[in-house]
Order: sequence, then structure tokens, then C-alpha cells
Amino acid sequence: MPSQTLLNEFLRFPDEKLKKLIAIGDSILSPMDTELTSADFAGMVDQVFRENGLADSYFPEWTDRSKSDFGRFLVELFAVFSDKDFFYINHFSRESFVAVADLYRSIFHQALHQGFNPPSSISASGNIELIFSAGGGEFVPRGAITLGMQEVSALAYTNEPFTIPASSTDQNVTTLFKHGRLRREQIFFDGYSLVIDVPMISKDSIKLSIGSDVWVETNNFVLGAPATKHYMVFYDENGRAEIQFADKSLGAKPSEQALCDLEFIVGGGYIADIEANTLNTVIDSQTQRNLLSYTQSPMTGGTGLMPLELLRTTVIGKARTQNRVVTPEDAEYFCKELSFILKVSAEVFLNFTYIYVLPTGGGAISPSQIILVEDKILPNLLMGYELTVGSPIYVPITMVVNIFLLPTTIKSGANIIASQVIDEYLNPLKNGEFGQGVNRSILASKILQRVVGSQNVTFSNLYRSGVPAEPLDLTFIMPELVDIADSSVTINLIGGI
Repeated sequence: MPSQTLLNEFLRFPDEKLKKLIAIGDSILSPMDTELTSADFAGMVDQVFRENGLADSYFPEWTDRSKSDFGRFLVELFAVFSDKDFFYINHFSRESFVAVADLYRSIFHQALHQGFNPPSSISASGNIELIFSAGGGEFVPRGAITLGMQEVSALAYTNEPFTIPASSTDQNVTTLFKHGRLRREQIFFDGYSLVIDVPMISKDSIKLSIGSDVWVETNNFVLGAPATKHYMVFYDENGRAEIQFADKSLGAKPSEQALCDLEFIVGGGYIADIEANTLNTVIDSQTQRNLLSYTQSPMTGGTGLMPLELLRTTVIGKARTQNRVVTPEDAEYFCKELSFILKVSAEVFLNFTYIYVLPTGGGAISPSQIILVEDKILPNLLMGYELTVGSPIYVPITMVVNIFLLPTTIKSGANIIASQVIDEYLNPLKNGEFGQGVNRSILASKILQRVVGSQNVTFSNLYRSGVPAEPLDLTFIMPELVDIADSSVTINLIGGI
């Protein structure tokens, strides 16, 4: 129907009739006294025209409801678009629920949000015996040799680094090969992470260097120090990789816009699991000594993403299992069940749960106690978080407190109360809970309120030196234990008697 003809049909409808048609449309979407059960085209049309339906209720004088009637055309037009809209609404809302999601990426990302990292693309690997011609010693870097199969271009294997000893005769060397081809990229660091937008990157194959510095992949940032150059890698459902760096005390971070050199293998998956002597061609050999022949052992261990239904059931099973550790609060709860633990704090950073515990006797946690904590928590870590157990975070503080008193204040009593206040808010052993860092202004306010009921206190200043090194800054971002056992807290009472 031409647009002008359609407009003319609308114009000949009285306003009252159009209002009733609009009311019918609203009722299809939001019935007054029943739940909407008809979300398809036929159901919505039937809801209008059946006996005692919406047309009878709102528009009884409408007697010509044949298919040639323009009013029926409008109802059916509304039902067509509603049917389509409901389909998309229902379809995309389903993707939020693991049990009914249809798209792999929906379930995969649900798993990531719960801390479960599904296996990504892993290369099959195996030993290959290489025969080289006589010659001098030579170091062969990764990717110098690529062996493959003529009939299947994707079946290519890349060597890991090895050395050929000097020899006056032909020399055989056995070394490890991994499925995939070597790729190199250069990416500028954006201040947050490095994203390698290449699918099917083999897990554990990424090498990173920035300038002359070689960075190391880790699965545990807590092993690092502020200057440690390490990184962690996370993969999406297509095998693309994102490299993330530690922050603050857990490791170094590249400077923004630093040029990063990346080397990685593209490959992986079940196709790379092959029998012995399957590879039949030398795709590339960049060694100085001539590669005469080779013998290939079975290549195994290649895996891709979990099958969709296995991933779905795994995530559902993990989420439904009771007695589990999903949140940092869960980890704290289970740790507190151990008799030797006085305090515990847990926090999630990237894909790791860091557990800080303080034994009842204070001090550092012993290696045997760490094992006990891991034995307690690890069986319950169902959502895929790696676990790291460490000693408490101690921040030694040297503090000077100046309290100005009116002449009638008794200094000795004020000194005792001030000392008690500072100990209460700094002592990491207080009430079995972690300290919340030191806030200079809040602590000063507490002293003002407590010293002689604040009646005779006119002013209070707090000064701090030591570590952390920022002058006068006693506010720490993360909750942390504060050790005052080996620190000096000097209280200067100015005034009073």
C-alpha cells in the first residue's frame, strides 16, 4: 500500500476510533487483568478478535472485522512488528541466563564473570629428532624451523629454542615442536593492557619485550615486587589475548605509549593431535647448518574451547555447588574456621584470590600454616580463581602527634587516653579484624573526641614519616594491616598542667 494511500486511510478514521485502536494495541502488550501469554503474531491477533476478546471489550460497534477491513490491517500490522520485537527481546534476555543462553560467548563471559576461565586454544606438542649436517655450534631460536604436511596447510609445527652442538659428522638433535606458526606484532601500550587481536593464539606461547627488557608471563602476581617485569594473559572465546600488568607493589607497568614487541604462536586445537611420522615437509628452515632429515614422534595435547553444552553444565554445576568459595567473603569465612588464624582478608585481583592471614600469635604465617590454609580453601575454590596465601601486609609507621591542651588539662591522663586511641585504631591485632589503613584526619578527630572528652582540647595535628613515603599521607587505598609494634608513636602534649 503506497504511503499516501495509507495516510489517507488514517485521516478518514475519527479520532475516537483511532483512540480505541490504540487502546487495543496497548492491551495486547499490557493486559489490564491477565498476564500476557500471547507473544506471537497469531496469538496476538486471536487475542483481539476472538469472542469476548479485546475488540469486543473496547470496540463492540466495530462489526466489519474481515481481512479487507483497514482496522484489521492495523491490528495485524501491529502484531507483525510486536512478534518480531518480542522475539529479539526474548532472545537477548535469554542470553543473560546460563541455562538457556544460545550463544557460546554469552556462557563463556558468564564463566569469566564468576572467575572460571575456560580452557582456550592449546597447541599439541611433541619431540622431533632433527639430523643436521656437520658444522659449528649454533643456537636455533624459536620459529627458525617449521615442519608441516603438504596436504593440510594448517598442520604446521614450530620449534622451541635449542642448540646444535659442534660436530665433524652429521648431528642428531631432539627438540620440542608446538603446533602453529610464529607471529610477531608491535603494539603501543595504552596505559591499561595490550590486546592481540589475532584468533587462535596458543596458550602460554606469548613472549613480550619492551626495549631491551624481556618481560615474563606469570600466573601469580603476588610473587612479584614493585620492579618485577611480569604479566598475565587472558584469552577470549576466539583465542584472542589480552595482556594485563600488575599494579603498585605487585609488579612493574610499562610507560604509556611504550612500544611492545610481541611474539606468539597461532595454532592449537584438536586438529594438531597427530600420529608419528605424519609431518612430511620442511616449510621453512633458517639454520646455518643444513637440515638433512627428521623423525617425528606423536604430537598430543591439543585442545580448543570447551564444547558449548559441557561449558554450560560446568558453569551451572559450579554455581549450584554448595560449600563453595565464590567471593572474597567466602574465602574469609572458610579461613576463619582454622583455629590458628586470628584475622583473614581476601581480595580478588584479575583471576586470583589473594588470602592474607594473621596467626593468633601475630607475625608471619609459617609454610606449614600456608599449606593448611590452601588445603582448607582449594577444594572449595569452584569458580576457577587461583589461590595465593600470604602473610599480613604490615606497614610500619613512625608518627608524631601534637595535641594542644588548655591549661587545666592534666597531661598524664590525656597522654594515656591518646595512646589508647592510637593503639585502638592502628593495632592490627584488635578484635581479630584487619585494620583499615590510617586516615590522618579521622584519627585526629577520634583523638579530639576521646582526650578528656574533647572539652580541653583546642587543636590536634598528626605527622607521619616512614613507609609509605608520601609525606603526611596516611590514607591507604586498600584495607591493610598496620604494624605499630616496631614503630614509634610520639605524643607531644602542648599546654595543660
